[in-house]
Amino acid sequence: MPKEEAINNNLKQYRPVEGPTHRQLTIGLWWVNNRDLLRRILIGCLIFVSCLSWGWTLYNFGYYIFQGILEDEQILADILAPQVNENVVQAQMAKDLEIGSVAVLNSANSTYDMAVKVRNPNKNWYVRFNYSFANEEPQAGFIMPQETKYLASFLNQGTGSRLQLTDLKWHRVNASEIKDVASFVRDHIDIDISDISIGALQFADRSSGLQQINFTAANNSAYNYWEVHLYLVAESGSRLLGINKYVLEKFKSGEEKGVSVLWSGSLPSRNIAIIPSIDIFDEDNYMPFELGPGQLK
Repeated sequence: MPKEEAINNNLKQYRPVEGPTHRQLTIGLWWVNNRDLLRRILIGCLIFVSCLSWGWTLYNFGYYIFQGILEDEQILADILAPQVNENVVQAQMAKDLEIGSVAVLNSANSTYDMAVKVRNPNKNWYVRFNYSFANEEPQAGFIMPQETKYLASFLNQGTGSRLQLTDLKWHRVNASEIKDVASFVRDHIDIDISDISIGALQFADRSSGLQQINFTAANNSAYNYWEVHLYLVAESGSRLLGINKYVLEKFKSGEEKGVSVLWSGSLPSRNIAIIPSIDIFDEDNYMPFELGPGQLK
């Protein structure tokens, strides 16, 4: 009878009283018989893993020697190139406002109105600032992305024709919140002007010297505003002939308002453009909606 078979028979006949069990003796015998084989398998696995690790290390080292060094040198050259840096920075910065010439217009009682057309060429930037003409007191202004509007001052004693912009604060539109800035602006400044009529204001016995402009303003946007600025502009081509301004207050979504504006003296043109302008990024300019009783507000 072979030796191993005799050992297995003896193990089967073994009945432990104290000490290892039959299962433990079987496992121990298997370990003793296969210990050399297991050691060789372990060594083979370690050699395989070591070969993979060294192979990957040598591959990356060789790649860096022949290709990575060249890429690093190119990156360093790009970083140190002043023109490349300047182009990147300029692409991210807001472009300056485009400012036209100041127009000085005769107004009532030997005073002057002054106005200048200003355009914001930026798609994703809006700006708030203070502006003044000559030595007058500054007043607050704003221009939305890609908006063109007039900055105006009325009934001035002097005729200084220099526009001063101070405290400019540029704000970039949050691209994660507003994907299409042009649509966002268009939807928020959806103010329709209709039924424009112009006539002289008459007193009982004499002419008042005033012109009255009547029109209807409709808020087609989905927002309530505390203030909506309306610029009344008379132009001939690119030349400004006259300008006025009216502020609509508490203008609610879906509301229509009839507006009457007095214009001193005769109108230089019967073709009047009425242009709305709203600071749609000013949260304080939005009126809360008044819902019915028992509803959330």
